[in-house]
Amino acid sequence: MSRSIPAVPAEYIIAANEKAVSDHERFGPGDVLASVTSALSGQLSSQEVLDVAHRMFALVNFLGEGEGQPWLTELNGQDYVLLDDALFQAAAVAPLDETEHVRDLIFDKDTFLPLVLQYAESEGEA
Repeated sequence: MSRSIPAVPAEYIIAANEKAVSDHERFGPGDVLASVTSALSGQLSSQEVLDVAHRMFALVNFLGEGEGQPWLTELNGQDYVLLDDALFQAAAVAPLDETEHVRDLIFDKDTFLPLVLQYAESEGEA
């Protein structure tokens, strides 16, 4: 039986992502887990840092499957995209079970996308 990865505050995922992006810009491609650990190790236990990292990897895998396009903003001339905060908010609380390999972590779109919509700010007026 796999362990359910507990929810984490979204600000931890956001801080870890900002550190990973900063490290990537300064040093080039590297170890995201090292960036996450560097960003959060003074605030969280080792297990909590790992929980944040697992949720980040699940989000990356989810987006890699082509989901979440409405919440991505591509920038001309950049090798990265901007993510709407709703994605981080949903990634913080969406159900997620541990897998044998990190590469297999992914959010279920039927439970994840409704959470993203819940956290997304509506655009325009109806």
